[in-house]
Amino acid sequence: VLHFANAKAVLSPEGVQAVRKVAESLKEYKGEYKLVVSGHTSSIGSSALNKSLAKRRADAVVKVLVDAGIPAASITSEGVGPDRPIADNKTKAGQAKNRRVEIDVKAEGQNIEVRKTETEVQEGTSEKK
Repeated sequence: VLHFANAKAVLSPEGVQAVRKVAESLKEYKGEYKLVVSGHTSSIGSSALNKSLAKRRADAVVKVLVDAGIPAASITSEGVGPDRPIADNKTKAGQAKNRRVEIDVKAEGQNIEVRKTETEVQEGTSEKK
């Protein structure tokens, strides 16, 4: 889970490092896998613009994965927008948690280790719509 500042689709240095770490782990995996990179936003602003922002966030993560050596054909990205919140959008803290990108790894194989990595919540100005 990678968190973003309001109205931003730019990964923090910590976020870039976290994505590269995911890529390095995946390159060591010998089985087949697919990645689903989903971008999310808070509910501030219109749904259409939030979905566009969410897609840009997901695409920023995909770029780092591909640049780190993950085949683009193994990655699907989507802009979910505000449709799957993980926190209450009525609070600033909840809104910040909802501004995120998730990388889901769908792997085939016997010995799959489940890991969760999460970057710090990013602060910033309100989402522009």
